[in-house]
Amino acid sequence: MISLFVLLYGCEEKVDTVTVEAYVPPEDLELPSLDGIDIGAAFTEAITMVGKVQLNPAWQGNREALSYKRPTCPDLYVGENDDMDMPADAVVWQDFCNTGTGLSYSGFTAWTGRLERSGDIESEVGEIINGTRQMSGQAVVSVNGETIYEFKGVGEDSLYRVQSPTYDRWTYATTINGMIRGTESTGLNSGFRSDLYIYATGGDTRSLESRGNVFWTSHRIQDRFDSAAMDIYLLDPSSAGPDDCALEPKGWIGIRDERAYWYDLVFMPMDAEDDAGYEDDDRSVCDGCGTLYLRGTETIDYGQVCPDFSSIWTETLIDLPQAEDFIFTFQQAQHPQ
Repeated sequence: MISLFVLLYGCEEKVDTVTVEAYVPPEDLELPSLDGIDIGAAFTEAITMVGKVQLNPAWQGNREALSYKRPTCPDLYVGENDDMDMPADAVVWQDFCNTGTGLSYSGFTAWTGRLERSGDIESEVGEIINGTRQMSGQAVVSVNGETIYEFKGVGEDSLYRVQSPTYDRWTYATTINGMIRGTESTGLNSGFRSDLYIYATGGDTRSLESRGNVFWTSHRIQDRFDSAAMDIYLLDPSSAGPDDCALEPKGWIGIRDERAYWYDLVFMPMDAEDDAGYEDDDRSVCDGCGTLYLRGTETIDYGQVCPDFSSIWTETLIDLPQAEDFIFTFQQAQHPQ
């Protein structure tokens, strides 16, 4: 007992010493040069390119890819599948087949579409189109070693449109989370990988809302920027009310160069409804300008950037699907034209 007491309490306490070196802050990161870059035009082009990140390329690309099919390659059916979250009436091709002539299908694509159509476009009341589509896939289609269609991910879109000789009003929404590429992906000048939501209105009132990000596999904005990310709301000046600011978006836009440097253009809130606690009367004005950040650092040399977004409001900002695009039946897939 005495020995144990000595062992536990008789030893002198030892304290380890730690040498603490003085903190030396890192040198300032060198910001990339923007010489030769029209940064305002780059952000405008990013908006235009983002308008094409929708379901159409995957949907039309799948349809074109099936125009190559042979009687037993690929297998087609209607029904549910454990690998996809799709309705029971979805049309599916699923196979790992090669025709021996250089044509191969690998994986699956499932899709479903619904369309409600009424009225007459030539009448005063007009025609009403209400369509929705969904797709899911892990698919690659190749011809002689060239990928003509690849879709990996999920997507959906919807269109509501009223058209008459004197009136046109539409709303379009789409979400794409995945990757699309291939020579038969209609409407693409570049493949893309995205996690992006778009809501747009057109006709009598034109607006664009977009949240998410996209990477283009081959397209480069001004031969430099390969990606965009944003959380914005834009309104066409011709659709703006007296209290709206159509010169600039609400939110922010980012573009990334091939060195993975992000360039973020931040627009300050304009009204109490958007105010997140900022107090900056000089910047919270409707002047069409935002503050540019390079690699998260506010730039002194470039400071305010004032893009001209007026050029985006064209009929081609959104490639609207036609009414017939919402329906691609099992019979049509069996005998594509």
